[in-house]
Amino acid sequence: MSFKTFSEQRWLQYRSTIFLRKPPHPIDWDRARLRIEQAIRTYSEVEEQRELRRLSVAQSNDIQKARELGGALRDQFMKLKEQSPSAPTLRNPPSLHEVDDYIRYLENDQTSWHVPDGGNKRRSYETLRNALLFIWQDEFHGRLRYSKGASPTPAGPLIRFLQLALVDALGERAAPKAHGIRAMVEQTRERRLRPPSRKKR
Repeated sequence: MSFKTFSEQRWLQYRSTIFLRKPPHPIDWDRARLRIEQAIRTYSEVEEQRELRRLSVAQSNDIQKARELGGALRDQFMKLKEQSPSAPTLRNPPSLHEVDDYIRYLENDQTSWHVPDGGNKRRSYETLRNALLFIWQDEFHGRLRYSKGASPTPAGPLIRFLQLALVDALGERAAPKAHGIRAMVEQTRERRLRPPSRKKR
């Protein structure tokens, strides 16, 4: 089921969890909410299309198997008939037209929801990640950094923000934990700080 919007209770979690004290800069929370919801909704819609594509491919393969099984069953019936000494007097095997009709019926149904291309999962995740980081910088006036306190677990407002948003986008089980988010932030910082490569003359 695709993401639509935050419940008021969930949005209160964002507002109370990201900054444990008063934010250092004024924040337009309504605008931030709209942008976060849009980023998660876009990712959710892409992933929903990817899942439909996966189902479409699986059903196409299964329909082909069903067609092959129908032909094999027809051949097996004829073989059983011919093996009998009473073959000349035995009636012909039952018609499999009904099976063929049902296979065509399933194929017609598939055309109503078939998705030709589900997109690239890695690319859609990178788009989500970048959108959230831009929101962090634009709406929360934050930097790409985290706290390194006495605890080995990275912390700070950015970590908490991404934990909330990625759980809403990916689900509790698939969302990265604090260490995974730290690696994401460091990777983004390295990419942005890396000087452009010079072309060899």
